[in-house]
Amino acid sequence: MNANKTQLAQQFVGTIRADIQRYQQLAQLLKAQKPLYLQFDGAALDANLNQLNPLLEELNQSAATRSNCMKMLNLPVNEQGANRLLNALPAPIKPGILKQWAKLQSLIQHCQQLNHDNGQSSASFHELMKQIFQPEQHTYQELNAW
Repeated sequence: MNANKTQLAQQFVGTIRADIQRYQQLAQLLKAQKPLYLQFDGAALDANLNQLNPLLEELNQSAATRSNCMKMLNLPVNEQGANRLLNALPAPIKPGILKQWAKLQSLIQHCQQLNHDNGQSSASFHELMKQIFQPEQHTYQELNAW
């Protein structure tokens, strides 16, 4: 790899370790979120969401950095492109980086599942609140027919 390609690969790899830590934090926040819906604790839910937002911004920035690195290396911005980049790493560091990449992918999937579960809890919570505060009228309006 020439110097520029090496720097781009290092930049790509550098985001992996940081994102592992971020996704671990995200998983903890998402796990803490579900009972907040069940406890109807709006203040704690707001505090949880306020912690999530900056973390999600950092994760989006890291993903954008990886995408930009792949574009600048003329690689497709997808799993195949990432695999090509990772497989081109020097042999001494490649196994460790591949292990980190697999851990990151696993954490992403775990967080997606937690988020999906929380989304279902949120939808149920909002439906319950709607039923409580906006009950449907099941009566007919009186008609003055005569």
